[in-house]
Amino acid sequence: GAESLSITNSTIRESQGKGIYIDVSGGGVLTAALDNNDIYNHSSHGIHTYTHDTGSSLNLDITGSRIHDLTTGMGIYAQAGTNGTQDLLVDQDVITMTGDDGIQVHNSGNYSTTTAVVTGNTITDSTDKGIYLYRYSGSSALSGTIKGNTILRGGTYGIYTYTSASAS
Repeated sequence: GAESLSITNSTIRESQGKGIYIDVSGGGVLTAALDNNDIYNHSSHGIHTYTHDTGSSLNLDITGSRIHDLTTGMGIYAQAGTNGTQDLLVDQDVITMTGDDGIQVHNSGNYSTTTAVVTGNTITDSTDKGIYLYRYSGSSALSGTIKGNTILRGGTYGIYTYTSASAS
């Protein structure tokens, strides 16, 4: 059945791994809101979502949060694996000093589907890309809207999109 999750006005800091990890699998359906959180000093990603398996879907809003000072990870890493579906809104977040991409939306598996709206964010001092939309499998679908973001001192690229017809 469908589940819901809300993490609001929280401070999440100093883990040896990820700040928040959301894994939706086995046909699970989750609607989640991560609002106005301060996520920092993690040795991996600030927020990592992974949606995979037939029937599994995630509808996620990440809004008004500060994600910063990550040793090696991405600020937000939203990943759809084989047969996973995700619908993302990343809006009005401040992401600074990441050890990799500021925001990465990644379709990594066959038959995965992602719709991502990335608006009004401020991303500074990411080691690699500010915003990265990445579709690898030819049988997956990624639809993205990037609008009104400010990206300053992105490592390799400010905004980078990649699409491949290769099967994974």
